Amino acid sequence: MRHRPPSEAGAGPRRRHAGLRVAALLVAGAALVASGWMLAGLFESPQQREAAASAPDPGDVTAQVERGDLADTLTVNGTVERVSRVELPLPVGTGPSVITARPIADGGSLTQGRPAIEVNGRPVIAIAGAFPLYRDLGPGTKGADVRALQKALNAAGYPVEVDGRFGAGTAQALARLYRALGYDPPEGAPATEFAVIPAFPAQLAEAPPVGAAGEDARLVVTAGPLVASAMIPDATVPRLTTEMTVELRLRDGAPIDAEVAGVGAVDPESGQARVVFRPTEGSLPSELMGADVLAVITLDLVEDDALLVPSVALSPRGSNDPVVIRIDDDGNREEIRVHELAALAGVSAIEPVEPDALRPGDRVKVG
Repeated sequence: MRHRPPSEAGAGPRRRHAGLRVAALLVAGAALVASGWMLAGLFESPQQREAAASAPDPGDVTAQVERGDLADTLTVNGTVERVSRVELPLPVGTGPSVITARPIADGGSLTQGRPAIEVNGRPVIAIAGAFPLYRDLGPGTKGADVRALQKALNAAGYPVEVDGRFGAGTAQALARLYRALGYDPPEGAPATEFAVIPAFPAQLAEAPPVGAAGEDARLVVTAGPLVASAMIPDATVPRLTTEMTVELRLRDGAPIDAEVAGVGAVDPESGQARVVFRPTEGSLPSELMGADVLAVITLDLVEDDALLVPSVALSPRGSNDPVVIRIDDDGNREEIRVHELAALAGVSAIEPVEPDALRPGDRVKVG
């Protein structure tokens, strides 16, 4: 039997141990690689997670074919109020003037022959007229202002002959009015105790609060039939003319056909003008008083009663008319050749070359 040298005799176990160490290292390496993948899955970046969760590419984007008018429009917020809006300086005497009572809140209705406000403990009675009282009225005075007072007394339920002369009958009716309101009758009719309103019905839009003082105190009154109004920036005002078509859209109810009834002067402080819209037929019902409204003003009618699609739905086909791609509910596609009649603000008015090849409600590809 051959004897191995000591060095050779220990080589076998050493090789076996070395092989085991290599195998262990390989197993550990594989474990590290595997754990590395696991850790990468646990600690992937937000970008990686977003990419993994991304939806697939979207399919066709479509738009519905509409029928309507292609028009350049302006949409503004407005309010339903009385047609006339006037500022009435409060009639004041020679001494200090202080608001001592507010019988009507802002937005409340004014009634002919009733106080609009109280100054220095005395009423300022609302009456209808074309101009403010410019003098105190009393026995022997006559004129249009006396006639306005007599009409107001009749409207308030105190009959008197309307002859433009301040006589005993007028004085008696006026005294009865004051007593009914809870005030001592004055001598005649002081100009400081009457606010002349252009027309009734009317609303008190704004008034100074109780305790306010000063000669510049004013009542802001809206009077006459109900209309919608809006404030328009001065840059747009030159584009507006009376009788322009308007659609009034309220929170509830069907749209109301209207027109531009008047364009006011631009206020130098706000840079805006008041524009009034009135219904083309009938009048606005009283329950709409104070309601918010959207007024869609047609500045220019480009094409009326046409099929309307987004302009991006039109695809050129050489020198011929463009096409739109109609897609039905099953995803089937069909190219429809059309004439483009006009385009405005990303919308095209079209008509199909073949009659009835395209109808309102059809869907066309836009992306």
